[in-house]
Parts: sequence; C-alpha cells; structure tokens
Amino acid sequence: MGLARHKRKPPVSGSKLGHQALAWGTEHRRNLYRKLVSETVAAATLKKYQGRISQLEEFASTTKQSIFSPKMMQDFIIALYETGYQGSTAGGYKAAWQFFNLSLSNSP
Repeated sequence: MGLARHKRKPPVSGSKLGHQALAWGTEHRRNLYRKLVSETVAAATLKKYQGRISQLEEFASTTKQSIFSPKMMQDFIIALYETGYQGSTAGGYKAAWQFFNLSLSNSP
C-alpha cells in the first residue's frame, strides 16, 4: 500500500493564500517579473537576442507589420517552420521578442 494522498483544495476566498493567488495577475507582479528577467539574462544571451531582434525588425518591415504585434510573431514562426527550422529555433526568437517587448514596456 502506498501513502494516502490528500486531494488539494482551492484556496478559500478571503484567506491569505487566496489573496496571494489572486494577486498573481497584478501589475506589481508583472513589474517584478520584468525586473527579474532583465537582471538574470546573461550578456551572451542578450547579444543573441539583439541579432534575432534585428531579423525580426527586418521581417516586420518587409511584411509591413509592427514588431510589437503578436500576429507578426506568429507569421514569423510560421515562416520559420515552412523553411525547415526546428521548434527550438522558433522558441529562441519568441524569447527574444518577449524580452524586447518586456524591456521596452519597462523603460521609463
């Protein structure tokens, strides 16, 4: 026989845990996330991101879309797959794009 497992219960409304769970989507949390991301990205990763962002900017100008547009990123990823790139490459471009958007939205 194994150990008895207890079914997890959702936090009760008004409890301390419930309040924390509700606070995850707040602007305060997003600001903390932006700060954490900007302070933990290595210099080599930033350099790689810069190269990817320049390619994304070129794609955006060619397709006449905004680089901030999720549709542009979706079209870029589809183009990567159609030309034979793997998912990890697409993931790298998406990470660079998200970092670019986060760092611009966090700038004063």
